Amino acid sequence: MKTLLKAVLWIIVILVVIVAFFLGPVARPIATAAGSKALKVDLAIGRLSVYPFAGNAAVKNLTITDPAFTVKPVVEIGKASVDARVKPLLGKAIEVAHVTVDDAGVVVRRNAAGQFYVIPVEPKAPPDPGTKKDTGVFEELNPVKWIEKILRKGQPPAEPAEPGAEPKAPPFTFIAEDVRLRGATIEFRDDRNAFEPIRITPVDVTVGYLSADPGNSPEPLTFDVNGCFFGNHNSYIKASGSVDKRNRQENVNVHIDIKNIDFAMLSKLASDVTLLKPFQMLSGIGSINGDIILNNGRFGSSTLSLTMHAIGRGARNEAEYNANVNRVGSGGVTVKIPVDDTFPYFHVEQAVASGALKGVQQILGEGADPAKGIQKAAEGVLESVKGLLGK
Repeated sequence: MKTLLKAVLWIIVILVVIVAFFLGPVARPIATAAGSKALKVDLAIGRLSVYPFAGNAAVKNLTITDPAFTVKPVVEIGKASVDARVKPLLGKAIEVAHVTVDDAGVVVRRNAAGQFYVIPVEPKAPPDPGTKKDTGVFEELNPVKWIEKILRKGQPPAEPAEPGAEPKAPPFTFIAEDVRLRGATIEFRDDRNAFEPIRITPVDVTVGYLSADPGNSPEPLTFDVNGCFFGNHNSYIKASGSVDKRNRQENVNVHIDIKNIDFAMLSKLASDVTLLKPFQMLSGIGSINGDIILNNGRFGSSTLSLTMHAIGRGARNEAEYNANVNRVGSGGVTVKIPVDDTFPYFHVEQAVASGALKGVQQILGEGADPAKGIQKAAEGVLESVKGLLGK
């Protein structure tokens, strides 16, 4: 979620700022032509208003469409406004006070290699399943690469850095003190139609101190995210926290609250994300909440709680998802999920194997025979009841 959040914000902020301030009054035709050619997609801007002396700009009806995906634009922005302080162009320095985006939509797709992307790029090999950080699976969502591709169009490739040399400065200095995304929609799809589209809407995001050079940011990045699965306010995700990369450190603190999620519906999506794979063991409606702490890539004193409200077969589509979620109450069985620095890091199997949730294991790996599936589900319910009664 963190990487996806970063991708969405880069799409919104960087595109708006570059279009409005790097290209000046002729921004719209130049930006649409250069962006479409460099990214090999169709970039369109309905309306662009620029007030350079006041440092304000507004964009309406910005869309990015992949010709190979005709269902809908992969990026849509109904309206965006930015208040910026732009230094001379040669200095390439931008300081943004406020960015507000309304009615945005992003379609995140998964290709045959299992990688998630918004704009198509050259495919890469899937990450090693034993690798701790699975950023590679979401790497192609980073729109900074798209912007750099537009800016560097026609320029010779950069020389590789010498071993031990200081990292080169980013192509521009950018920092936004306050970014707000309101009423957005994030949709997950699969090129092979391996799962029904999964929508998170509406999504509201607030970010502070978004920087192109986080190591030199005056403050750590802070964020607050709220979204509903399939628009159902009974099934939501809330996340808040900070990312501090100053002084060559990387400290992440996230508080997460996921309420009434259908694990089976999302299991195919989770199968390609290393850190989410343990949650494939679950079948039914459940909730997760707690705190995740990373200090330089290693888990700190993280705590997660899992509550199973109902167990059994999962939903196959959006209508079933909402019906199942609305049917369950607030009760259930709660256990702690052990979190440590040993792969797979979130030890869901230990939580499932504990007394009260032992019955959930009986539902896993159901065969194609409906009678056997029903029998296993019944056995699972019986075991869960025994666990609740301490028998």
